[in-house]
Amino acid sequence: MGGKDGGKGKGGGKGGKGGGKKGGYGGGGGGKGGPPTKVSLRDPAPLAAKPKEYIPPYNFTEAAPRVTRGKQTPEEVKSIKDSLAKMLNDIPKPQPGAAAKTKEVVSNVIELTFDKAHSIYYQYDVQLTPKISSRHKFKETVRQIIIDTHGKDHDIVVSGDIVYLNNKIKDQTYNWKHNGDSFYKKIAGSSPFKMDMKLTRSISNTEITAESRTVISNIVKEALDKNPDFQKIGRTMFHFKSAISLPELKKQVVPGLHITLVPVSVGSGFALQLDVTNKVVSEQTAFDELRLGDKKNINKGLSALVEDLVMMTVYDNKDKKKRTVHIDGADIAMNEETKLKDLDGRSLKEYFEQTYGSQVKIPKGQPLLYSKTQRRNKETGAKEEFKEYYLPSVLRITGIAPKINGPNLKAKMNELCAVKPNIRFKKILDLARIFFQEFKPLGEKWGLKAEPGFVKVPIMTAPSPTIVMSDGYEKSGESWRLDIDKRESNPRPTTGCFENSHPMKVVCAAVPSSCMGCWSDIQRIISRALDHFHKNKVTIKLEKIPQFDTKSVAEVCTKVGNKADCYFFLTDRTDDGAYNALKKYCTKNGVPSQVARVGSLSGSKTKSVLNNIAAQMLVKRGNALWAKKGCDRKGVMCVGISQSHAGDGAGRGTDSSVMGICSTTDSKMTHHHMGRVVLEPGATIAQGLEKPLKEALAVYEKKNKTAPRELVFFREGGSEGEVPLILLEEIAVIEKALEALKVNAKISFFLVIRNSHLRISTHDEGSIAATGVPGCGTVITSTVTSPVGMEFYLLSQVANIGSPCAVKYKCLRCDDEKDLKELKYPGLANDLASLYYNWQGPIATPSVCKYASSDAKLTSEALVEKGTICKLPADTKAILPFL
Repeated sequence: MGGKDGGKGKGGGKGGKGGGKKGGYGGGGGGKGGPPTKVSLRDPAPLAAKPKEYIPPYNFTEAAPRVTRGKQTPEEVKSIKDSLAKMLNDIPKPQPGAAAKTKEVVSNVIELTFDKAHSIYYQYDVQLTPKISSRHKFKETVRQIIIDTHGKDHDIVVSGDIVYLNNKIKDQTYNWKHNGDSFYKKIAGSSPFKMDMKLTRSISNTEITAESRTVISNIVKEALDKNPDFQKIGRTMFHFKSAISLPELKKQVVPGLHITLVPVSVGSGFALQLDVTNKVVSEQTAFDELRLGDKKNINKGLSALVEDLVMMTVYDNKDKKKRTVHIDGADIAMNEETKLKDLDGRSLKEYFEQTYGSQVKIPKGQPLLYSKTQRRNKETGAKEEFKEYYLPSVLRITGIAPKINGPNLKAKMNELCAVKPNIRFKKILDLARIFFQEFKPLGEKWGLKAEPGFVKVPIMTAPSPTIVMSDGYEKSGESWRLDIDKRESNPRPTTGCFENSHPMKVVCAAVPSSCMGCWSDIQRIISRALDHFHKNKVTIKLEKIPQFDTKSVAEVCTKVGNKADCYFFLTDRTDDGAYNALKKYCTKNGVPSQVARVGSLSGSKTKSVLNNIAAQMLVKRGNALWAKKGCDRKGVMCVGISQSHAGDGAGRGTDSSVMGICSTTDSKMTHHHMGRVVLEPGATIAQGLEKPLKEALAVYEKKNKTAPRELVFFREGGSEGEVPLILLEEIAVIEKALEALKVNAKISFFLVIRNSHLRISTHDEGSIAATGVPGCGTVITSTVTSPVGMEFYLLSQVANIGSPCAVKYKCLRCDDEKDLKELKYPGLANDLASLYYNWQGPIATPSVCKYASSDAKLTSEALVEKGTICKLPADTKAILPFL
């Protein structure tokens, strides 16, 4: 039944209409004064059968070609982008009616306004002769030519080979030669330059275009760069004057301001999204923190210790900013006196003392740290990898380095950074005021205005989820414990698994001699939990091992083989090699496994932890632990897609990555099929998607005796910059797979953006002061969403502490306009968030995304052998080995 119409507000207008079919969003209260209404997010009525003559709103297989740098004219590029924009604009907007106005929250978004009298700016194509390959030098040279030829009253934004000006100048060739100043000699060299400028177009800031976004983004960046109090670390600017000192740990916790320019559906169409983050920075240099003054610490293990650490310079560069460096290793055969070819035969000691003087101190006996990077060979033009060397005494370690720092720092950081909404939003405003001191005068020259103040956003909220287990057991709330003991505080203990279709008879427990003292208690608790959840007697057979290592894993697995339905390894030490060997063997042979550390099984929560472990073992076997009440979508197959990259960003072009795909196989979304593909270096998901998708469709049809009527894709791991690629390639592959199998199904495709940085908070009436986090199941469909296409934000997870980010869902394809308008998909995503069996409560993303992500990560780390995945038996695709 649809939701009831909203009544009249107390002095407000007439209430909104009911919310569609079964479980749709109901109508809200009336105008101002109507009571807040919680709205159902359950699924609508089953879809009508899809007619054979069904034609999608647009054909992706015949879409415009992909934009390829340097291979298309500007006119062709514009045509491609326009066609992609039309595809997104053809997707209808949701129509939640009055329900969207039932409640308002504040967001960490600050609206930008435009002065129309100063909003026009001019775009020029620029060519320099001779050419300058360095982007930085090109930008500085162009900026200086325009200032020298037209005066300083011109504000300039340089992006690639394009220049934006707020005043019009003539199209002509300008001859320029630097005035002999040493700075310009360093930037431009000794040659005179000719600059050809051609006016391409005039643009208004009030138009939401890629060009206007480029200009505004550059103004934001310049405002941050001009503020001496902000230092850049990675992509975030940090304010060291507000640092919190931790003297006992010799660290600083520095608040940072993360700024993103986002398109919104209100006002000018643009807004600034501000968030505060925190960074740990050592007060010591890396030389002192690693105790390299003690020569015993300069050994072969040093390279592994510093690998993947991010360090920050103690000195300021020419722009009076710190630099951050990603360290890839150490060379103990070199020191500060070693002469380097790249420094014209100078040593690092000579270079730093000559360049930075008193800013640095160079102790003796330092090994060199290095960062791998790429540069072009001046003769061949090809990119070559080379090592850029640094001295430990000129760097400070940032972040929490597990190999160096103990648990005390982590505990302290958790305490400091679990920022409650009122504290977080106050910090954002404090840093925003500092930022606006520089942004305000710069922005006004381009017609931009903004004042610190948060945008209010209408939300809808679903009821708390209810899970269902065996024997009619139900439990509602934002979290649920698997407590199987009946007592006064727990009168209704958890029952067994919702569905036990994969029996477990024998568990092989491998226990090292050092853990035998506590094994009897562990065995008693976990045996009882297995029997309780499975509703059958499970036998635990003990295998004693010397210790948890690769050799012991191989011996146990070879001896027991497939006689066990699950392996349970107890350990008192961490051994990644043994863990990977176990996962590789067990997954290859279709047997799930579980590893537990004795340290996590001590204390008051021992029984609770072992109950969870027993439940996970049954889930890995293919059983459904619980179902979500009201979630029953016949004919709908949900697919999660994710990717695990090998190594760091520099290695992704040379190393393989793994794509994980998880699809549901039943209407209650409790059973899954897993697919894994190793992608060649540089390959896209589209190139590996067809085969596992066909396999998933075949499994669904075999189990349900019919093909799905609708496929809903949740694609994780992509950015909004990849939308054209996904639109033109991945969705085309999906259509191809459906056509090959003659499956006549509707397609809905959502890009899931986990790190949206959108934070929301409840507030007191008449105030923007943050007071708390809205409940799980909060949906946003307007105000802070893009005016182009359809998207929504969902806060599905529980926030016990801190202020979580809402997850963005950007719709790239939807063949059912009715379901989109009635907001079926936020409800579906919210239901899936409660069906992740490794957490007793709803999580931030749909379960199929989390399963696909975890499986891809495990596969890339443990199951890949020389670029191919271990051959898996067909019947193991239903198990979840990664939990």
